[in-house]
This record gives sequence, structure tokens and C-alpha cells, in this order.
Amino acid sequence: MIATCIYCGHQVKHGSRHSATQQEAHQALIEHDRECPQNPIARELAVERERADALAAQFQWRPIEEAEKYNGDYLLYGPDLVDLDFNETGVVEGHWQDDMGWVGAVWCGQHDCWHDTIIEPTHFLPKFNPESLPGASLARRLADERARTFARAASLCRHIENGQESLAWMHKETGPDGEDYVGERGIPYSNKALGANHCVDEMERQEKIARRQAKGGDA
Repeated sequence: MIATCIYCGHQVKHGSRHSATQQEAHQALIEHDRECPQNPIARELAVERERADALAAQFQWRPIEEAEKYNGDYLLYGPDLVDLDFNETGVVEGHWQDDMGWVGAVWCGQHDCWHDTIIEPTHFLPKFNPESLPGASLARRLADERARTFARAASLCRHIENGQESLAWMHKETGPDGEDYVGERGIPYSNKALGANHCVDEMERQEKIARRQAKGGDA
């Protein structure tokens, strides 16, 4: 017997003449469907991953030579800015001034105040308005995006599951070995209802994990 991907036609053989059991064939087909380039859910998840990667790339520390000097304030880092008493991270807010170079707000322990000081940073990070970010951090924003993506994927899986259950009811047959399968005139289809049901469960599980992360909880 053969389990077939309805998206691309990939086949997994199972039964008495093959090494795979029906359950193993279905599991192999589920794994294939997760990466199948013809699967609309897999394509959507791939697009969302690319969007998340592109978003994360905007929040990477970059060499100071790449900074646009007249683009406002930045978060600036330099090893010389590390102070075990007042700035263990070596990160300060700062900007470029033509007559001075890079200027950063450095804490003065002697006077208990911030001083604009000429600094020599090695890396920079764009400083964004926190109100533009839905959440307290980039990690929460990315988690919120993942949650919405998994919710959409679960919805698509439910539509597929409902359609495949109807197909199974219309074309359910019994093979020579007594096993029920979805087919028509002796030609077996893959049991996509089983795969779609597994997909719904997995997408909903991942959505719940991402929702907790977006709220600042543990995975």
C-alpha cells in the first residue's frame, strides 16, 4: 500500500511487502509535509521565519564604522566604557557631533549625574522608541509574531482536516489485509486527515508556548 502527499505526490510505501508499517508511513508523511515546498502551510511558515529573521537582524550589534552619524541617538558599546561600579555592560546612549565625534551619556560617580563625554565606541545599535514595540522586548515581539503565525497555521490545518475527513468518509475502503484506508477504485490516498489532526495539535501547542513567551513567562 502507498501513502501519498496530496501536495507534491511524494509516496511512502507500507504493508506486508515493505519494511514500513501503516503507522510508520503516516508518520514519515507527516514529517515530509512539514517541509513540502508545495504545502501552503509550510510555505507560510517559511515566509514568517524569514520575516522574523529579518526583524532580528535589525537588532544586531554592528561595527561603529557602519553607523549613519546623523541618524539620531544610538546605543553605543566600547570596552573602554565598561565600569564595574557604574556600567558593567559598557553600553551608553550617545550620538555623533561634528566638532567632538561620538558623545555618550556617561555616569559620573563623583557628582552622581550623567555627563556628556567624548567616547570611542566600537559597536552601535539603533535606539528605537519603546512605544513602537508591542511588548517589553524584542523577544516578546518575536514571540507574539510566532503565536499569530501558529494560530493561522492551525486554522489552515482545521480546514484541511475537515476536507480530508469528508474525503475519507466518501472513499473509505478495506485492503486485502483487512486494514481500512482512504482510496478510490483500489488506488490509495494518503490519510491526510490524520496528518492534519496532528498538525492542528502541534500548531496549537506551539501557539500556547509562544503566547506565554510573549507575556514574559517561561516556555
